[in-house]
Amino acid sequence: MLHTGNVGIGTTSPDSTLNLAGGFVHITSGSNSAPSYQGTYLGWNTRDAGIGRTNFINNQGTCTGGFTFDNTSDGSTFTRIMTMLGNGNVGIGTTAPSANLHVSGLEIVQKDDASVVPYQLMIRGNSNNTQQLLLGYNTTSDYGSVQAVLNGTAYKSLALNPSGGNVGIGTTSPGAKLEVAGTAGTDGIKFPDGTTQVTAAHSAYATVYRASSYSPAAANTWYDLPMTSEQSKSNVTHSNSTNPERVQVISSGVYLITYSVNALSNGTTGGTCTARLVKNNTTEIAGTFASAAPAVGGYSVVISSSSAVSLTAADYVTVQVACNTSPNIYVGNYAVVSPTTQSVASMTIVRLQ
Repeated sequence: MLHTGNVGIGTTSPDSTLNLAGGFVHITSGSNSAPSYQGTYLGWNTRDAGIGRTNFINNQGTCTGGFTFDNTSDGSTFTRIMTMLGNGNVGIGTTAPSANLHVSGLEIVQKDDASVVPYQLMIRGNSNNTQQLLLGYNTTSDYGSVQAVLNGTAYKSLALNPSGGNVGIGTTSPGAKLEVAGTAGTDGIKFPDGTTQVTAAHSAYATVYRASSYSPAAANTWYDLPMTSEQSKSNVTHSNSTNPERVQVISSGVYLITYSVNALSNGTTGGTCTARLVKNNTTEIAGTFASAAPAVGGYSVVISSSSAVSLTAADYVTVQVACNTSPNIYVGNYAVVSPTTQSVASMTIVRLQ
């Protein structure tokens, strides 16, 4: 003991009020003193020489062991802050931690898990701890998982950004409520029936028609048939004045296209009129070639056909006609009753998928 008041145990030069060198401070209760050696030991650099660690040791004896951290303001009422069990489980907000780290309402476990819904992190309710959100990694099948459950009862719904914000898959900067990034035409969304959608499917349709008669300029020559009116359209492009023969798609997909053409004789000469659908003004769409021979001086006859065809964004479709005795055979109407809306030809396109 120095004149400064410092006391040394195991040292002749104590540098603090109490300086213990080369051993532990052993604290026991009056009922569990030596020779049982139960109690708390406090030391420094004694269990991990050369590392410089402070050592807290609890000799549990025949009990379950562990550490507790309490707080009090009056010496009689205590609040448990943290519990460390003898098996290594640490609890915050709970006196009976059931995992390596058990925070009231939160459970973290380091483990391998091969279950269908693995979890190494559990977030659960306080009043009903069967309401759980499980985050984990299946270490056998090699996948991560997020699952909401009512434990022992049912799987529950999972909401992402329920109050707002965007969700991205394969992107860190989603520009819409849900943005799926990937390679166009390759990556997509797979549905329960096994089909994979690789582009945004949305409604696309149009019905366009021609009200006035049309005579091809020369016989036996294909001509695009201008459709100068519209009944309706959505997510396709058509103009009544600029390239009116074309209906252009905005997105890739499979489309059902139907056309009809009324062929008529001028009353003096017979002949045959043919029609077809053409993609991008170069490729005849298979199965759409059709023909008819209107009677001389008779009513108009209908040429029609349809086909399901795969189109790429910006592809366009036209109806082409050719008559072997033009202008004696032409596109026009001769009906018993005059229609409310005159139509000598029409085309309807509808997206299927």
